[in-house]
Amino acid sequence: MTDKGGEHRMQLDLGGLPAEVTDIFFVLAAFETDDMSVFPNPTVGIFDSVSGRQLTQYTLPTAGKTQAMIMCSVSRPDGRWVVNGLGVPTAGNVRHYEPIRKTIGMRQEDYNRWERRECIVKLRAMLKTNRITEASTSDYALFIWRVLRMPVTSFQLVVRWL
Repeated sequence: MTDKGGEHRMQLDLGGLPAEVTDIFFVLAAFETDDMSVFPNPTVGIFDSVSGRQLTQYTLPTAGKTQAMIMCSVSRPDGRWVVNGLGVPTAGNVRHYEPIRKTIGMRQEDYNRWERRECIVKLRAMLKTNRITEASTSDYALFIWRVLRMPVTSFQLVVRWL
């Protein structure tokens, strides 16, 4: 990382990261100031280090009266890296990272939810491929069958809250 008059640069080898690394967050945090309002138009630019070509850029009009800003993330939900512009304000600064970690942790809660969602999603997949048939008549089983037969968007909304 280098510092050039308010510009910070990092070089990452995304291909060299282990498969367990799914997200990288870029955070702009206050240092020797109470909030981020002293940073006009904070910007993150992502470049290909080999060609020098800019791949994407994300700019906020202002960072405002927050101590830190989670500017963007680079994620690989299905194996390919994707840049997500975030602009999420958070408490915390360069001397106090815990509030920043908490905010990032809340953004990653969906990963933990798979364990709760897995069974119902697999049951729906089995129903759609005719690998299960309705047999039980208990109230709970009837409820599950109703959920499994919901239209896709309704099913996704229900499962999202599991």
